[in-house]
Amino acid sequence: MRLLENKKYYEHHWTMSSKVCEVPVSFLSNIRHLKSTNVTDMPNGELKHQNIVFDNIEEFGMIEPLLIVTSPKNKTIRLESGNHRIKTAIERNYTHLPCAFVLYDKGFFHIGNGDHFYNIDETIIDVETILKFNKATYPIYINPKKIIKNNNFIFI
Repeated sequence: MRLLENKKYYEHHWTMSSKVCEVPVSFLSNIRHLKSTNVTDMPNGELKHQNIVFDNIEEFGMIEPLLIVTSPKNKTIRLESGNHRIKTAIERNYTHLPCAFVLYDKGFFHIGNGDHFYNIDETIIDVETILKFNKATYPIYINPKKIIKNNNFIFI
C-alpha cells in the first residue's frame, strides 16, 4: 500500500470535519477525466506540469484533497478536482489519495474540469443514501462513511 507520507491535508477543513477519506487510485482512475492535459492550473493562474506539482506534494504535502462529486438527481459520479494529480499518482504507484465527497444535483462545479460523467457503481456507493439528498439544490459535503460500501477505502 502506498499513501502520501506528508498528511498536510489533515489540516484542511474538509478533513477536520470528517468529509475526507483515502480513496483507492483504481476507483479514481475509473471516474477521472481521461483527456486531461499534463499541466495544472495553479491558484495564481500559472500553469505547471503535473509531475512538478506532484513532486511538491510529495515533499511538502497535499494542501487540498481531491474532490469527488456525485449527483443524486442523475446518479452520476466524477472526479471534479484532481484529474492531473491522479495521473501522476498512477504513474508513481500510489494506491490511495485523499478525497472529499460532495453531493450536488448538477453533478459538477466547473465544466472546464472536463465533460466526464460516469454512472455510480452501486457496489461501492450507497445510492439509497444519496437519493435522500435528491431535492437539495446546493452542494452537500458528506462524510464518506455514510455512502461508501467498499472496504478498500480508508476512513480518516
